[in-house]
Amino acid sequence: MSERAALKRRVRGLLHKKWLAPLLALILAVLPMCAAIALVTLLMKDITIGFSSIGSQLAGMYDESQEPLMAIFEMLYSNFQLDFSQVIEALPGMGVILGVFLLAVLPISVSTSGYFLAFLRGKKASPVEVYNCFSARYPRAFGGMLYTSLWALLWAVMAFAMPVALYAAGLRIIPMFVEQLKLSQLLVYGVLIAVCLIWFVVFTMLFINRLLAYSLAPVCLAAQPRMPAHRAVRLSRKLMRGCKWQLVGLYLSFLLYELPAILALAALIAMPHVAKLITLTDILQQSIGWFLWIVAGVNQLVLLYVAPYAAACFRAFYIERKREALMDEEVTPDDFTGKDKKETRRQAEKEAEAAKAEENEAVRKQRRADREKKTGNEAATTMEKSENERNAR
Repeated sequence: MSERAALKRRVRGLLHKKWLAPLLALILAVLPMCAAIALVTLLMKDITIGFSSIGSQLAGMYDESQEPLMAIFEMLYSNFQLDFSQVIEALPGMGVILGVFLLAVLPISVSTSGYFLAFLRGKKASPVEVYNCFSARYPRAFGGMLYTSLWALLWAVMAFAMPVALYAAGLRIIPMFVEQLKLSQLLVYGVLIAVCLIWFVVFTMLFINRLLAYSLAPVCLAAQPRMPAHRAVRLSRKLMRGCKWQLVGLYLSFLLYELPAILALAALIAMPHVAKLITLTDILQQSIGWFLWIVAGVNQLVLLYVAPYAAACFRAFYIERKREALMDEEVTPDDFTGKDKKETRRQAEKEAEAAKAEENEAVRKQRRADREKKTGNEAATTMEKSENERNAR
């Protein structure tokens, strides 16, 4: 049995007949974000409209009569302009959701990890403890997760925004030099697109790597309440070093429960193209579509089972990884304390200085005692000699 299978088996044993409390904890954890999305959708402009308008504009520029790669290349080469007016109208709603995510969801992820760690260690924990972050612990939980999110955002900008900016800059700069250098405009644009794609692929892989490296940060913040927030992120990177594929495998193992929904959605996407090949009638196509939507919807009921199971396994992964890292000396016990290396070094230096001072004091006392003893012996000898002389006279 593999380590992942053994870990999942132990978690299933802990969750046996105790599934309701972890499920309720997860519902309470996602409740603020769900409420924010519902209120924004009801009271403000739907944030999906702006992105759907961008999608419809791109779909209108796509020429289905050509090969897919050639159609995409010509669309990029055409120097097209998109209308972002509807996206701008949806910005207030996106701002509200972003604020709820930063101020509520990120700190709640720390206290949720604390709840599951207590549950896995056999302690009695209440689902309401997922809101424990809204206390004196809030600045640390918010600061630690914000620090992690900013690093993730930096890598996301490098992966997604930089290729777009590079391509947009190329569209403006290339026409100025193509005629002067007498180069093929199509070739230059092809090189620009290739460079942007290579940049995107490389930094997307690095972005995913960094996300996995930071993935244990909320658990480290919850498990070590005295540790500074920035050190929890550093500890997450240490624990995930060389173990990212194990976590990816753990995540992918839970996708099997969503396999019917994934296949149904894939069939829905492919059905318009398949219908043209086998000439399906509109009624039959609509019936198949409704059936696939029902399959995908009913399959989501499995989340009632999978969500607590996956959340507990993820926190159990941290417990196992911590034990292995300590055994293999990849980390030290000092890495799990609230003191950093500099402070530990300073404390060790102070202790060494104190021990040296005590040793010097002991040496001084011994020398003083030796001098006193020697002086006493000399005085005794002098007195004895004087007594002998008196007796001799």
